Amino acid sequence: MEIDKSSIVYSLSGSQGDLFDYFPYLFQDLWELGGGSDEIIDLIERNCGLLSPTTEILELCCGKGAVLIKIINKFNCIGKGIDLFEPFVNDAVNKAREYNLSDRIDFEVMDIKDAVNNLRNYDFVIYGSDTNILGDEYESLRKIIKCCKPNGYLVYETVIKSEEDELKFLKELGLIIIDKQIAQPDEIRKMNDFINEKLIRRAEELIDKFPNQKKLFEDYITAQEKESFELENNLTLVRFFLQIN
Repeated sequence: MEIDKSSIVYSLSGSQGDLFDYFPYLFQDLWELGGGSDEIIDLIERNCGLLSPTTEILELCCGKGAVLIKIINKFNCIGKGIDLFEPFVNDAVNKAREYNLSDRIDFEVMDIKDAVNNLRNYDFVIYGSDTNILGDEYESLRKIIKCCKPNGYLVYETVIKSEEDELKFLKELGLIIIDKQIAQPDEIRKMNDFINEKLIRRAEELIDKFPNQKKLFEDYITAQEKESFELENNLTLVRFFLQIN
């Protein structure tokens, strides 16, 4: 499979392709790459209660599999996670093995563009918006919901500026808003501080090893800190629990 390195770099808040080979090192201390697994579990439990062991859950752009593994461990159902970055998928496979869930979760290296064209009939789809590779937000969701069964559910995490605009196009797509969870500033700040602390430490180690790449790593950390500031001060992180109409 030909890997679109630029989309992976972009999804991890980078802007330079030279970072690609360093991501496994930078992210080695992080399993949950964006937080929110407990909140997503709470949304599912609050609105669906216990799930059947035959319930099938798909997570798109699953990273290292933290969210999906925690969900399957909680509800004892069936999961599939796809991500384009093979080192993260390998970590997810190993983590599922640690949790004794290898027989219930399948992790696969797959482009989300292929996933939305080929994967169908899932009871739940989980997606955190972090790339425009499928088009704008409306077009992305239009493609993603095809992976769901009729009357299935989409757990959708996104960053918004206007809740009114967001609600409007969700309804235009025929999505029923069952529930939502707005991340509180303290939650976001705690998540960002934890992630950035780990990334900064590893970036400093890389600068020591590769001093000629100092600017590359410093620019990446600066971009991370800028994104964190925006998320904490100017944007709203929302997790929607949606039903396909």
